[in-house]
Amino acid sequence: MDHIGANCSLESCGKHDFLPVKCDFCKEVFCELHGQAESHQCQKIPEGASNLPSMPAYSSQMCAILGCKLKGQKVTCEYCYEIFCLQHRHTDDHSCKAYEELLDEKRAEKGVVTEETKAKVEETKKLVSTVTTSSTKTATSKKKLSDKQRAMAAKVRLMKLKGTAKGPGLESTTVDDYTTAYKSGKFSPIDIAEQLLKDLQILNAKLNMICEYFPDQVRAQARASAARYAEAKALGPLDGVPIAMKDQLDIEGHRRRNGLEFCESGAAVEDCTITARCRAQGTKIFEKFLQKFRKIILQKLFYNKIILNHKKQNYFKFF
Repeated sequence: MDHIGANCSLESCGKHDFLPVKCDFCKEVFCELHGQAESHQCQKIPEGASNLPSMPAYSSQMCAILGCKLKGQKVTCEYCYEIFCLQHRHTDDHSCKAYEELLDEKRAEKGVVTEETKAKVEETKKLVSTVTTSSTKTATSKKKLSDKQRAMAAKVRLMKLKGTAKGPGLESTTVDDYTTAYKSGKFSPIDIAEQLLKDLQILNAKLNMICEYFPDQVRAQARASAARYAEAKALGPLDGVPIAMKDQLDIEGHRRRNGLEFCESGAAVEDCTITARCRAQGTKIFEKFLQKFRKIILQKLFYNKIILNHKKQNYFKFF
């Protein structure tokens, strides 16, 4: 991780920061605590300079949400221009009135729900009702089922219907969807990292598919990826795109089980060629199997591992 970020130039600090701040006067890099010229006692401040430059989007001010005392970086909302902590940075989290007004204007111009869309929704509801009812009748005619079995049969039918359904304007997420969103600022790798880490806690409890992942490393790589996009220095067209890797491929610091617990060979001391090239060039989607988990595979910054053990249980390994 030493190749990401830099050490603070202040001799009394020397802290390694993944998002170092460059002084506009002495051109040295510092950690977030000493990024301001006055905080590291910059010797090259021009005479008569009264207002020192500050970072444009991040601030150490208090969150605009009343009662919030969360420390750390602060983000300025692009709609209401208020300053919030990372927990309240999204428009939904701080009930952004400016954003709601903008949405109201767009709804008035284009109309979010058209008559055609309403008709399709109603048609879908009728189809679902028909499928669930027919599935119950068919199962009952062949074999008398319990209430629990009938409910399960209806759920299976509904899942199959959802798997082939195509709603208006809905498309699969592509590589370009991620990179375009990152470049436009619609969302950043940090946003994706926090959301997916949150989802993983829920999914792992239900599916028992996550073998190992390190949240601190996930967030560190997310910040590094976000910094590259902020500076328009993305590693390539695949930088920040979700990938998955098989357990047979070595990832530094992670154990390799080869699909079986008793075949564990200990933590890898270095990356294999494929992993190393992924780190250097960006990402590539590895979907050898488990297509149903595509939506929760993390970005290049997570470097996933997928293994299939002898009990036929699916595991992911993230870092």
